[in-house]
Order: sequence, then C-alpha cells, then structure tokens
Amino acid sequence: MAVAPAAPGAPGVAVAVAPAAPAAPGAVEDAGSADWGDAPDSYQTSEAEDGPRHTASEALNGQVFAIGKTVDLENDGHPSLKGQGDDKLGTDDEDAFPDPLVLDRSGLTVDVPVPVTNTGHIAGVMGGWLDFNNNGKFDADESTVAPIAPNATTVTLTFKVPAAAEGKDYAGYVNDTPFIRIRIYPDTASTPTVFGAVKGGEVEDHPVVWGTTPKPSATPSVKGQLPVTGQNSWTTLVPIGAGLLVLGGVLFAWAYRRRLIIRA
Repeated sequence: MAVAPAAPGAPGVAVAVAPAAPAAPGAVEDAGSADWGDAPDSYQTSEAEDGPRHTASEALNGQVFAIGKTVDLENDGHPSLKGQGDDKLGTDDEDAFPDPLVLDRSGLTVDVPVPVTNTGHIAGVMGGWLDFNNNGKFDADESTVAPIAPNATTVTLTFKVPAAAEGKDYAGYVNDTPFIRIRIYPDTASTPTVFGAVKGGEVEDHPVVWGTTPKPSATPSVKGQLPVTGQNSWTTLVPIGAGLLVLGGVLFAWAYRRRLIIRA
C-alpha cells in the first residue's frame, strides 16, 4: 500500500493514498475509503448521518493500530439491527468481542476491557458510548474516555451508570438490544466524538446484553418517601416495621417498670 506522511503531531502514522493487494491478517485491508460502524442508524452510523469513520492511516511498515486485531475499509456505514452489517463485508474486523457483548451491570459502574493491537507503540485515546437506557442514541451521560499507552494490549473503559438508568434494563425499548460504540484515536490530543471523520484508528459497534440484573436504586422518587428497593417496597418496609415493634416493646417495658418503682 502506498502511503504519504501523516500530518504534524501524529508521529509514526501514515495515510493510505493508493489501493493495493489485500493485506495480510492483522493489517489493513484497503477495500474502501475508511472504517465505518454498523449499529442501527439511530446511533448516527451512515454517511448521511455523519457517521463515525476512520481513514486508512494505521498501516506503516506493517504496523497496526486497531481495536481487536484487524481493520478493514468500506465506503459507508452499514447500519443493521444486530450490528453485523460491517462484519459481513470484507474482513470481519469487529473482532474485539463476540456478539452480543455480555456486560455486568450489578454495580454503579460498568467496566469494559477492550483488546487493542498497537504494533507501532502509539500513544492514543479511546472513546466509548454505551446506550444504558436503550433509547436508540448515545446520550451525553453515556460516554467515557481512557488513554492508550504505547505498550497497551488492553484498555479498560469505565462507564458510570446514569442516575436515571439505575435499577432499569429498558429491554426492547427502541431496539432489540442496546449498543456500545468504541473508537480509538492515534494521538493523545483528540477529543472523542460519537460521529464524524478521524484520521487513523478504528470504530467498532457491538450489541449488548446485561449478564446480571441491574442494581436497584435506593433513591426516593419523591422527597420524604421511604427508599424503595426493587419492584416491591415490602423488602424495605418489613424490616423497618419489625424494628419499630421491638423498640416500642422495649420502651413500654421500661416505662412500666419505672412506674412500679415510683409507686413502691
């Protein structure tokens, strides 16, 4: 693949300028102009929606900067309900996880370890978006970022569960399953965005299923109400009621004994 030097500030990165024979496994297969995503188009996936795309600047002397192991190139995003539009074109480069991605949402944060290939030892940044409320888009409070060290083979994205989504799974709310989008950038100055063009790196979209029941919120919905855990408030009210009965019995016994002492 013929390459041209990258713009200043991106050492060790080059831009593909001419097509070549299919690349070997682990490199970039030049079958289009950029790497695109394949989540449903409500997540801004296609070119018409200014979908996320990464132009071919990963390959330089056999070096690769990718999520998982492989990057291939397309001419547009390939939105699909199950996030497999890109998988079925050229090389299945969305190889970081099996689909669907099973995540643990039993706490107030969700950790997603993401495998990366970084043979050029490039310092970069990773952005992640996780549709917690399954409304078919990535909201502002559903994103996170993490640095990519030059020697990294795994980068962990840590998402904070939005307050409005605590204790809810929103199954089938808009799509059959929520999605996660992950993008990597071959420099440390980039600010990850859920859409738009980037020179270098890769984007992957994956459907998600929750492997654990979401942790119920204990925050009252109306000021002054007792906290309600889960769908049944009795799990909270019964222990409280029992405690009050015991306390009342102790106070009654104390008062009755004191009365007898005074009378004596």
